[in-house]
Amino acid sequence: MGTQTTGKIFRLCEEFFFSLRRGNFGAVARVFIGVGHNALLIRQLNIDMKTTLIAFLGAAIIGSVTACASTPISPSAGGPVSAMPAHEGYLLVFTATQTVDADFHNYFDLHTGYDIDDASGKLFKFVPNHDSDIDEAPDPVILPAGTYTIVARSVGGTVRFPLEVRIGEITTVRLDGYGLTRPKSPSARPVSLPNGEIVGWSAPI
Repeated sequence: MGTQTTGKIFRLCEEFFFSLRRGNFGAVARVFIGVGHNALLIRQLNIDMKTTLIAFLGAAIIGSVTACASTPISPSAGGPVSAMPAHEGYLLVFTATQTVDADFHNYFDLHTGYDIDDASGKLFKFVPNHDSDIDEAPDPVILPAGTYTIVARSVGGTVRFPLEVRIGEITTVRLDGYGLTRPKSPSARPVSLPNGEIVGWSAPI
């Protein structure tokens, strides 16, 4: 990778962190095309996009909580980072992907959208789970604490399962066939399909 490309990556990383600090998660994914429209660079940057977004999201949340000590921090879409209301938690669902030819045989694996139903069974929110045809990272969602039902595509087909969002916790669900790691927190709670298969974990931030 040449000096020019390295410089582009460095500048994109700076913008990436800036977007995270502002809580603009839509910009986080789109930042990878912020310098020109170099398809090769996009592909180079996108190799580790799945893990990079989650790692940076965790780092940003932990760093913000450490800095403010007394108040958990949450992203506020399109605006500055603000104190998270006491009734909210986070959800991140890695649904099954679909491959899209974004531009001249540049293929990207996009996470498919899913439904979040409330406790009464009514649709509470539809999550597109990607912002563009090159966005390979799932959408982080902020939800009021409570019980929900997720209807989403897994690698084995459509699944429907309940989960509980708790105050100040992040719930991560993997339906894309990749490995699932148990959080280190001793209070981590599993998220399971109706057949008992564990597909996610909830843990304090």
